Amino acid sequence: MFDREKQIVIDRYCKAIFHETDKISVSNLFNLNLPDSIKHYISKEIEIRVEHEFNEIKKFSKFDFNHPSVKPLVEELKVLLKFTKELDENELSLLLKFALDLNMDYLLKPCDTLKTFVFRYEEFQTVGVIKERLKFITKYEYFPILINEYFNRTGITKIHRDNFVDLLYKIEKEYTKDFTIVDHYEIFSQFKSFLMELNLFINDYPEYEAFLIHLKDKNHSDIAKFLEERKEHFKSSGENIKSYLQFLLQSVSKDVVKEFKVEAEESLDSFTSEQLMVTGLEKLSSGINEKSNEIDSNLKGEISNQDLRQKEVFASSEKIEQKISTERNELYEKLKSGQPEKSQKILDRNLDGLMPNRLKKKIVRKIFDGNEMMFNEFMSSINKVKNWDEASFLLTELFDKKNIQPFSKWAIKFTEFLYENIK
Repeated sequence: MFDREKQIVIDRYCKAIFHETDKISVSNLFNLNLPDSIKHYISKEIEIRVEHEFNEIKKFSKFDFNHPSVKPLVEELKVLLKFTKELDENELSLLLKFALDLNMDYLLKPCDTLKTFVFRYEEFQTVGVIKERLKFITKYEYFPILINEYFNRTGITKIHRDNFVDLLYKIEKEYTKDFTIVDHYEIFSQFKSFLMELNLFINDYPEYEAFLIHLKDKNHSDIAKFLEERKEHFKSSGENIKSYLQFLLQSVSKDVVKEFKVEAEESLDSFTSEQLMVTGLEKLSSGINEKSNEIDSNLKGEISNQDLRQKEVFASSEKIEQKISTERNELYEKLKSGQPEKSQKILDRNLDGLMPNRLKKKIVRKIFDGNEMMFNEFMSSINKVKNWDEASFLLTELFDKKNIQPFSKWAIKFTEFLYENIK
């Protein structure tokens, strides 16, 4: 992937290095402006070469290189040889290509790239070789850490390629099970940062497509499809990808869910803010797409006053936004003044008593900055609301006041708890 960009980097560095010299030492190479992950790859590769050379010497020498008095000196000598080793243009070009192949592809397709890098052409691989090759990895550190832990606990000595891939995906699924789609983008953005280290930049639309590759590698095919079908809308929106993902999260939760609530009530019993996370989107994206298509069709055929609710899902006109804002302000003023509507009575709830102690501690720390008194005051107000609409206005006000992103992990968990007990 991105072979053209990789070649640009290789050509740029080689041209700068070899315009006046035929070779460069590893020590001088590391003084250049190279990303740390590239230096790390080259360092590990040269270490392997030096070790191989020493092993060849040992075959024909009677000298005891492992003698306790000699071994520290030998290790220092290996380091010296590594940094004084010289590379010509062909050798450096090849090393840069391998380093970029690993580091760029790994940030986009970590599981597949790691499988190829560790196994290459073998069906089985020994644990020792895998551990050595994992030392080349500098990003997504949870892969090497958990794989090594798995090997240490099971005590296996070799593993089949397919079993290794299954292990990678299990690790990935477990590590990201509580991630929102924006959290996934935060991990993906390491790829963008890596390009910037190389003085390369990626525009919004190619970045969107690269993010789809990233999601597909992580087996989030339904979400990838969900975003694939909205590529053109993203292009016309003028948003950067992160803002657009935030918009999707909010629009799915506030609009689309309401539209197919009657027809998918069984699914929607569990569709709360928690399901805005990747796992929920995977389960419901097909239903969302079907309902979206149906609404699109109805809007094209006939738009009347009776269709106003459907229009609110897709329209972004100033009139509708003003209407929503006015209703929100009116209801919020009622809540502030303590004026209940005549048609409903105020319920006597005890939501803070229902909240599990572990969740309560997290919410107090993450949402209320550890201020339990502020938490109790907010819950006292929430306990008096008549329905979820009123609660959601208070919640929105809280998030705005505390500058908390509504799609962050603990904001979602707090919203989910309140929704489940107020709806």
